[in-house]
Amino acid sequence: SLQLSWKQPPISVDELLEIDKVQGIQSKDELRSKFIVAEQLAPLLAESSNINGNPRIVKRLLNQVKMRRKTALRRGMQLDEKTITKLVIFERCLGTQATNKLYEL
Repeated sequence: SLQLSWKQPPISVDELLEIDKVQGIQSKDELRSKFIVAEQLAPLLAESSNINGNPRIVKRLLNQVKMRRKTALRRGMQLDEKTITKLVIFERCLGTQATNKLYEL
């Protein structure tokens, strides 16, 4: 139950990888890399003053990453999800002026 989950130790990536039925994931290496990215992003999403761990903002950022990834693939652009994620977070945290300066480079 959900109440007990707070009292139990967190599940590890290796334990999750042992689960056979994970939808939408091509390989366990792909899943492992996604967990690594999530672990790297979690502190930034939780502690950034412009995001503050707000679930709506986090969901909005994830939707932007997904949408831009699909757009990049359709246009034949070689942008990976990590790069797109960095750009989306940069835009959110540093604002329009900094983003425009970056894109002018």
